Amino acid sequence: MGNAGSPVLDPDTITELRRAKVDYGNPLLIRQLVEIYRTNAPKRIEQLRGAIAGGDARTLGMVAHTLKTNCAMLGATAMAAMCATLEEYGDQATFDDAVAVFRRVETEFERVLAALTQLLTEEPVGM
Repeated sequence: MGNAGSPVLDPDTITELRRAKVDYGNPLLIRQLVEIYRTNAPKRIEQLRGAIAGGDARTLGMVAHTLKTNCAMLGATAMAAMCATLEEYGDQATFDDAVAVFRRVETEFERVLAALTQLLTEEPVGM
């Protein structure tokens, strides 16, 4: 893991999310975003796995784009960058390194989930 020294979640993004929850008057905003991510990201990862295994470039590109956006929204910049690479592979219909990048996505996803769990311990549960 080449990015072991950097935080899994970008602190600036988390600061922006904390500011947004105040601006929108929704103290549970971050908690809601994390729950949506926890529900949807595993499905997207399975879709990526299937697209790579089946050589489905169109699905690979579309799903990687969606997951990239979801990761970026929560500050998971390393995973977002990996998804951007998979998106390019889909757009170019090249699968040469897709399996290796996908394995890195799976590993990083575990780190992201752990970081999000830690983040939620710092967030208010109720109003």
